[in-house]
Amino acid sequence: MHELEDIVKSLEKNIRRSLDKISNLQIEKNDLENELTLLREKDLEKSNLIDLCDEKYKSLKIANTIIGSNNSTKDTKLEINSLIREIDYCISQLTE
Repeated sequence: MHELEDIVKSLEKNIRRSLDKISNLQIEKNDLENELTLLREKDLEKSNLIDLCDEKYKSLKIANTIIGSNNSTKDTKLEINSLIREIDYCISQLTE
């Protein structure tokens, strides 16, 4: 009978230890999920900033060639043609 009590006590001890580990792991999981959410938001902000900088760069490049730089007139012509295609596409979407 004494052996059975020892087994039960040992089992209870192991169960408590396991429950404590589960609780700690749940807390850690929640912390990691919060951190992941914050990192995803930061990543989205950085992606938006990169897109904005790309657009500004394109605009500055076009402005530079229009001002009189002869280095990239081909690029300017290509960009203007691209803008005209975008405008034509927008007009066709509006007329539908």
